[in-house]
Amino acid sequence: MKTSLAVITFLAILSATAHAGVGETVKHVEARYGKPERVLYEHSGVRKLGYRYRGLLVVECYVAGVSKSEFFDRADNRRLSDAEVQQLLALSSAPGTIWKRLPDLGKDQTWIRSDDKAVALLNEHKFLRVQEKDYHEPKS
Repeated sequence: MKTSLAVITFLAILSATAHAGVGETVKHVEARYGKPERVLYEHSGVRKLGYRYRGLLVVECYVAGVSKSEFFDRADNRRLSDAEVQQLLALSSAPGTIWKRLPDLGKDQTWIRSDDKAVALLNEHKFLRVQEKDYHEPKS
């Protein structure tokens, strides 16, 4: 019962927020998550900033000040539930778009947004990554 209540509370809180950050500026993302806790990476116009947001660890990767990818993980290291994943995907939908499920890649679940501009990967229910479709993260 406690778990169900926690999931319902989590979903209600997330549903009250704006759409997720892929394609947004640092200013827009900070309006939702607050100031980042730390700079994780910074080189040649690429910045990775770490945020904590309502029980989640969120990593945003910016190129020239615009978010190209978001990474969501639970701060308590538990697996993301199906309901949490669906809510995070809903938050990552641009207005008028939906997520379409693609074939799994091994144990990983994948989606593409209906505007064909973003993809998502759920790594064995551990973390969710949402990114612009053609974005390739630079190697450190």
